Amino acid sequence: MVRDDDDPPLDSAARQASFLPRDVLTDIKDAARKAIVQIPPAGVTESLFTDVKQCPSEPFASFIDRLTQAVDRQVIDEGVKSHMIRCLAFANANPECKRVISAMSGQPTMAEILEACSKVGTPQHVATILGDHVEKAVKEAFANFQQRQCYKCGKPRHFKKNCPQITNNADSSDHCSACGKRKRRPARNNADSSDHCSACGKRKRRPARNNASGGTQSGNSRRSANRQRATTQVMAMTQEQAPQGKQSSGNSILTPSAGQFVGSPAIQSYYHPGRNAI
Repeated sequence: MVRDDDDPPLDSAARQASFLPRDVLTDIKDAARKAIVQIPPAGVTESLFTDVKQCPSEPFASFIDRLTQAVDRQVIDEGVKSHMIRCLAFANANPECKRVISAMSGQPTMAEILEACSKVGTPQHVATILGDHVEKAVKEAFANFQQRQCYKCGKPRHFKKNCPQITNNADSSDHCSACGKRKRRPARNNADSSDHCSACGKRKRRPARNNASGGTQSGNSRRSANRQRATTQVMAMTQEQAPQGKQSSGNSILTPSAGQFVGSPAIQSYYHPGRNAI
């Protein structure tokens, strides 16, 4: 371009651009953009673009922005940039985003990868991950339970406390006669604990005792026998204390008078003063 002496001076960018063709201006713009992009931020030591990795709690979109800026500053070939960004987006992502990208079918675009990884870290995603871990832990625990053996019989799928051999061979004295439950062992210092069931708290029923004739004897009959035995002993003591003149003659037995019974302190608890002698 030839300028004459009478032409106005090109002291501004607008005047200079007015004399240049459109294609030249486009090339200048692209070159300026590349130069600006390649300038690293002030006070920041930039590493290689291959060392840009996603932090565990960093959003995937923020990681892609840092990776794109590093590739733009360090890679000149435009045809290689997109391929580099796509490869490093998966290689340098955190484990959660890698799992999401690996689960995508086909060859997803960069926009589809960004949309899928944007859900990472949300409550729904955290609940899904926790559900998977819990399900895995439950399956492992159930598998270990199936492989364990009982210490009593050696068979799997149950513990010693639930062993059927212990249940079948259990002594009847270990179960409460009132509720039928298995009794817990009483404390050593508690003497009355054996009379009550440790499961229901009720007093245990004692088995009936057999008398000399082979039949059962209830508690009331035993108390009656003890009272009759005590009365007989008192009668014998009273007869020994009676005077010699009132003893029996022949086969007849003289019974003591009512006064004699009343005067004897040993039988006052059995005979009332107002009653007649036996």
